[in-house]
Amino acid sequence: MPEQTDTIVEDDGVSETRQRILDATLKVFIDKGYKGATTRRIAQEADVNEVTIFRHFGNKLKLIAAVLEQASGSSDFEQIIQEQLSGDIRSDLEYLIKHLALGRRKNWETLHLFMCEVHRIPELQELMHQKSEEREKIFIDYFQQQIEAGVLRADLDPKMMIQIFRGAIFAYGRQIHGDEDGENKLNEQVSQLADILLNGSLSKL
Repeated sequence: MPEQTDTIVEDDGVSETRQRILDATLKVFIDKGYKGATTRRIAQEADVNEVTIFRHFGNKLKLIAAVLEQASGSSDFEQIIQEQLSGDIRSDLEYLIKHLALGRRKNWETLHLFMCEVHRIPELQELMHQKSEEREKIFIDYFQQQIEAGVLRADLDPKMMIQIFRGAIFAYGRQIHGDEDGENKLNEQVSQLADILLNGSLSKL
């Protein structure tokens, strides 16, 4: 049997090849679970050499983590904060809330499946914890900049702000999952959630 070759030239289609591997991994993972989702089977599904998977992701654990990050909408946080945010905290929060909420709604069943598997795989739990801390550092830097600029209160703990933000997003993502009117209500809900996060819920005296 001739050696399998990639159908996309790596120099011209790195991102396309990477995405194809991620899509194949998700498909095989849903069908076979973590243990059954071998890199060999994933490579066959993605129509690439198995070595291509290792070149892009390092190992199966990191590949699964990358799929989970993409499904949750958190894989591109650093790029978003560096390139998409304006510095206006209200509009920035609304952008992030919308990005994450839509990702969670779109991939809720996938995320649920992943979270069930994660609890059975200590190595994956540890890796996801590390990645969560890396993302948290990105948010800490952003909120710290807002504190230093006088936009946020000087006595705020950026880490606590992040925990509240993440908790709200998790609950919000579940809230709009399966809601037929979700798209119509989305902007209004995003605006209200951002307002609660920034201004609280007490009426102004």
